[in-house]
Amino acid sequence: MTTRPPCWPDNQPCPNNCAAALHERVVYNRQDLTGPWQGWRFRGRDLISPNGTRMSPERLQGLAWREHSEARLIQVRSRNAATKAAKIGSR
Repeated sequence: MTTRPPCWPDNQPCPNNCAAALHERVVYNRQDLTGPWQGWRFRGRDLISPNGTRMSPERLQGLAWREHSEARLIQVRSRNAATKAAKIGSR
């Protein structure tokens, strides 16, 4: 399987910037992000923040899990407080 774009013949230098950019993205996963992600970039298997902090996929998964768990815990505590208040009010 080749990782070269169709416009880049074998044993030839890179023909244009588009082919070079595609090669960098596909082979090395080097890509600068745009839009709301401006300043963030992929380098290899890491996502790099604008301030240079490198985050692996495992770290991002851990951060997402923690955020989800904290939100769930807030919901449970809120529901428990409401239940407790309802019990006290019904006395």
